[in-house]
Amino acid sequence: MDGKTKDSFFGLSVALHKQTKGASRYLLLTGAPKEKAQPQLRVNETGAVYSCPITIDPSDCSRMDLVSSVAPNEIVEGMWLGVTVASQKDQWGGRVLACGHRYVKVVGPELSLWRMVGKCYVRGNDLTYDPTD
Repeated sequence: MDGKTKDSFFGLSVALHKQTKGASRYLLLTGAPKEKAQPQLRVNETGAVYSCPITIDPSDCSRMDLVSSVAPNEIVEGMWLGVTVASQKDQWGGRVLACGHRYVKVVGPELSLWRMVGKCYVRGNDLTYDPTD
């Protein structure tokens, strides 16, 4: 499977996740670091992470909503989101982590300094955003 975009590197990183909150199930989290961006972001390519139930249907993966907006001092184009995916699967209620190592933060006077610092997103056990994390 190529993800939604051919050559997205779907499957470059994978993690087995045990969901215990809400529905109890195992999921395969799969990175696609060259996946096209969501349309609302107005950039071409950010990468993505997919959540795939462990079934015989190869088309039942769904994209996790990680990058929902972009601040003026952020560059998410080509950030390779999904290059790293991890789960605290052995811990009850374990969280999920997904990273893009090429995320850029623009700082300094007149936003003149570009710093490639990378960015990770944490999601709760049920893959939703929790502001207390």
